[in-house]
Amino acid sequence: MQMWGAISALVVVAGTFHPAAAAEANPLGKVLELLNKLSEKVTTEGESADKAYNTYVEWCDDAASEKRHEIKSSTSKKQKLESSIDKLSADITICDSKINQLAESAASASKDRPRRRHCNPEERGGGIRVERGGAHGHSGQTP
Repeated sequence: MQMWGAISALVVVAGTFHPAAAAEANPLGKVLELLNKLSEKVTTEGESADKAYNTYVEWCDDAASEKRHEIKSSTSKKQKLESSIDKLSADITICDSKINQLAESAASASKDRPRRRHCNPEERGGGIRVERGGAHGHSGQTP
Protein backbone atom coordinates (compact mmCIF):
# COMPACT_ATOMS: atom_id res chain seq x y z
CA MET A 1 0.00 0.00 0.00
CA GLN A 2 2.84 2.34 0.80
CA MET A 3 4.36 1.47 -2.54
CA TRP A 4 1.26 2.71 -4.42
CA GLY A 5 1.32 5.90 -2.45
CA ALA A 6 4.95 6.46 -3.36
CA ILE A 7 4.29 5.77 -7.04
CA SER A 8 1.30 8.09 -7.16
CA ALA A 9 3.29 10.81 -5.39
CA LEU A 10 6.05 10.33 -7.93
CA VAL A 11 3.57 10.59 -10.81
CA VAL A 12 2.12 13.81 -9.34
CA VAL A 13 5.57 15.31 -8.88
CA ALA A 14 6.68 14.20 -12.33
CA GLY A 15 3.46 15.51 -13.85
CA THR A 16 4.26 19.06 -12.67
CA PHE A 17 7.37 19.15 -14.85
CA HIS A 18 7.28 19.84 -18.58
CA PRO A 19 7.59 16.40 -20.26
CA ALA A 20 10.25 17.42 -22.77
CA ALA A 21 12.47 19.05 -20.16
CA ALA A 22 11.77 16.30 -17.66
CA ALA A 23 12.74 13.60 -20.14
CA GLU A 24 16.27 14.90 -20.28
CA ALA A 25 16.62 15.36 -16.54
CA ASN A 26 14.29 12.68 -15.18
CA PRO A 27 13.69 9.12 -16.49
CA LEU A 28 10.18 9.22 -15.04
CA GLY A 29 9.47 12.27 -17.20
CA LYS A 30 10.49 10.26 -20.26
CA VAL A 31 8.07 7.49 -19.22
CA LEU A 32 5.26 10.05 -18.85
CA GLU A 33 6.08 11.52 -22.26
CA LEU A 34 5.93 8.08 -23.86
CA LEU A 35 2.66 7.31 -22.07
CA ASN A 36 1.13 10.56 -23.35
CA LYS A 37 2.23 9.76 -26.91
CA LEU A 38 0.85 6.23 -26.57
CA SER A 39 -2.42 7.60 -25.21
CA GLU A 40 -2.73 9.97 -28.19
CA LYS A 41 -1.89 7.16 -30.62
CA VAL A 42 -4.42 4.78 -29.04
CA THR A 43 -7.08 7.50 -29.05
CA THR A 44 -6.41 8.29 -32.74
CA GLU A 45 -6.48 4.61 -33.70
CA GLY A 46 -9.68 4.12 -31.67
CA GLU A 47 -11.36 7.01 -33.45
CA SER A 48 -10.25 5.59 -36.81
CA ALA A 49 -11.51 2.10 -35.87
CA ASP A 50 -14.79 3.61 -34.64
CA LYS A 51 -15.21 5.45 -37.95
CA ALA A 52 -14.49 2.26 -39.93
CA TYR A 53 -16.93 0.31 -37.75
CA ASN A 54 -19.66 2.92 -38.26
CA THR A 55 -19.07 2.84 -42.02
CA TYR A 56 -19.32 -0.96 -41.96
CA VAL A 57 -22.53 -0.88 -39.92
CA GLU A 58 -24.00 1.64 -42.38
CA TRP A 59 -23.05 -0.61 -45.30
CA CYS A 60 -24.60 -3.61 -43.54
CA ASP A 61 -27.83 -1.68 -42.95
CA ASP A 62 -27.96 -0.61 -46.60
CA ALA A 63 -27.27 -4.13 -47.86
CA ALA A 64 -29.87 -5.62 -45.51
CA SER A 65 -32.41 -3.04 -46.66
CA GLU A 66 -31.70 -3.88 -50.31
CA LYS A 67 -32.03 -7.60 -49.65
CA ARG A 68 -35.33 -7.09 -47.80
CA HIS A 69 -36.63 -5.12 -50.78
CA GLU A 70 -35.42 -7.81 -53.22
CA ILE A 71 -37.07 -10.53 -51.14
CA LYS A 72 -40.32 -8.58 -50.99
CA SER A 73 -40.40 -7.91 -54.76
CA SER A 74 -39.32 -11.48 -55.58
CA THR A 75 -42.03 -12.89 -53.32
CA SER A 76 -44.61 -10.73 -55.05
CA LYS A 77 -43.31 -11.79 -58.46
CA LYS A 78 -43.36 -15.45 -57.37
CA GLN A 79 -47.00 -15.17 -56.28
CA LYS A 80 -47.96 -13.58 -59.62
CA LEU A 81 -46.13 -16.31 -61.54
CA GLU A 82 -47.75 -19.07 -59.47
CA SER A 83 -51.15 -17.51 -60.16
CA SER A 84 -50.32 -17.37 -63.86
CA ILE A 85 -49.19 -21.03 -63.80
CA ASP A 86 -52.45 -22.06 -62.11
CA LYS A 87 -54.52 -20.16 -64.71
CA LEU A 88 -52.53 -21.60 -67.62
CA SER A 89 -52.82 -25.12 -66.17
CA ALA A 90 -56.58 -24.65 -66.04
CA ASP A 91 -56.51 -23.39 -69.65
CA ILE A 92 -54.54 -26.50 -70.67
CA THR A 93 -57.12 -28.74 -69.03
CA ILE A 94 -59.93 -26.90 -70.85
CA CYS A 95 -58.09 -27.14 -74.18
CA ASP A 96 -57.42 -30.86 -73.65
CA SER A 97 -61.10 -31.36 -73.02
CA LYS A 98 -62.03 -29.45 -76.19
CA ILE A 99 -59.47 -31.45 -78.19
CA ASN A 100 -60.97 -34.72 -76.92
CA GLN A 101 -64.49 -33.51 -77.77
CA LEU A 102 -63.41 -32.48 -81.27
CA ALA A 103 -61.59 -35.78 -81.79
CA GLU A 104 -64.70 -37.72 -80.73
CA SER A 105 -66.86 -35.52 -82.94
CA ALA A 106 -64.54 -36.04 -85.93
CA ALA A 107 -64.43 -39.80 -85.32
CA SER A 108 -68.22 -40.07 -85.15
CA ALA A 109 -68.59 -37.84 -88.23
CA SER A 110 -66.23 -40.01 -90.25
CA LYS A 111 -68.18 -43.13 -89.24
CA ASP A 112 -71.48 -41.55 -90.24
CA ARG A 113 -70.55 -40.37 -93.73
CA PRO A 114 -69.99 -42.77 -96.59
CA ARG A 115 -66.54 -43.14 -97.99
CA ARG A 116 -66.07 -41.49 -101.35
CA ARG A 117 -64.60 -43.55 -104.09
CA HIS A 118 -62.45 -42.02 -106.75
CA CYS A 119 -63.59 -42.84 -110.21
CA ASN A 120 -61.10 -40.81 -112.11
CA PRO A 121 -57.43 -41.88 -111.76
CA GLU A 122 -56.35 -38.22 -111.72
CA GLU A 123 -58.42 -37.65 -108.59
CA ARG A 124 -56.60 -40.43 -106.80
CA GLY A 125 -53.22 -38.86 -107.50
CA GLY A 126 -54.39 -35.40 -106.57
CA GLY A 127 -54.19 -34.17 -110.17
CA ILE A 128 -50.47 -34.86 -110.48
CA ARG A 129 -49.36 -37.50 -112.89
CA VAL A 130 -46.17 -39.31 -112.03
CA GLU A 131 -44.38 -41.14 -114.78
CA ARG A 132 -41.83 -43.75 -114.01
CA GLY A 133 -38.75 -43.87 -116.12
CA GLY A 134 -37.19 -46.76 -117.93
CA ALA A 135 -33.93 -48.45 -117.07
CA HIS A 136 -32.04 -45.17 -116.92
CA GLY A 137 -34.45 -43.28 -114.68
CA HIS A 138 -36.18 -41.21 -117.35
CA SER A 139 -39.26 -41.73 -119.41
CA GLY A 140 -37.63 -41.61 -122.80
CA GLN A 141 -39.56 -38.51 -123.78
CA THR A 142 -37.67 -35.42 -124.72
CA PRO A 143 -38.50 -32.25 -122.91
